[in-house]
Amino acid sequence: MSLVLNFSPIGFDDFEIKVGQLPYGGDGEEVLKQLREEHNATHVFRREGKDSILVVPLAPEASLLGEPKAVRLKENLGLAAALVRNALLTYLAGMGRTVLSYDPLKFIARRDLLRVNAPHGIAPPDWRGQPRSTAPAEKSAQPISPRGCSRQLSNPATA
Repeated sequence: MSLVLNFSPIGFDDFEIKVGQLPYGGDGEEVLKQLREEHNATHVFRREGKDSILVVPLAPEASLLGEPKAVRLKENLGLAAALVRNALLTYLAGMGRTVLSYDPLKFIARRDLLRVNAPHGIAPPDWRGQPRSTAPAEKSAQPISPRGCSRQLSNPATA
């Protein structure tokens, strides 16, 4: 048996961005769901801790929702990962891919890369009865911050 880890570090500069902060109360789950449904094309929403929601406007015409707050991306890797995940989702939607879930990001690939690259004579299983050209692919943007690693988020051009 072999184990394959698909890992791609993402470097970014440490920017301070303006976000909105909304309360996450007793009905927070429903409020968050409604906000995402109403503003999914213009904002990214992330639950922050037990009692708040961070709102990042993405579109130029998008207004700031909630109390204004400045956030440094290096200090909030979960928010940075949510922004990366949203950028991947937007890219995949632009390519016409069918997205199955958001976190981890699962989508239908055009080609079954496992089948195309399998050794001669070995046939990988069909994926849940889907045609061979539409095997699901999965990507996850997760913050990883190993202790003692101060350069993991530095810009590769300046590192």
